[in-house]
Amino acid sequence: MLTDTIERSALQKIKIYLNGKTMKQKKLNLALLFFILISARVAIAEEEYDGIVLSDLGGMQYEVCQLRPGKTLKDADDQVNFAASEFQRLNLELGIINFTPFFDNATASIETADYITMVYGSIPAFAEG
Repeated sequence: MLTDTIERSALQKIKIYLNGKTMKQKKLNLALLFFILISARVAIAEEEYDGIVLSDLGGMQYEVCQLRPGKTLKDADDQVNFAASEFQRLNLELGIINFTPFFDNATASIETADYITMVYGSIPAFAEG
């Protein structure tokens, strides 16, 4: 009952507001509202990053890695670049990048990651790959 009263009150306020406006103002307000809604929809539809549409359901896979003896971060980057070229060759809409930690909490007895590899893309692209 209280909800009905509030809804009626809100509708009455909107009617009073609209009745107080001239037809030109009403049309201008509606055009502005329409423009804002369309602009927002277009912006959402076209959002992408690195060729991946962000509005699709996406996934990320992280690999926490340590370098083998004698290997360097350049070797890890070469491996990621090779994987990226294979994704492109196979027409998979996946991306891959390496992260290098700025610092870690390693000690003489506790090893930590030298780098982290992330593969990202849409769920359908992961299923294809």
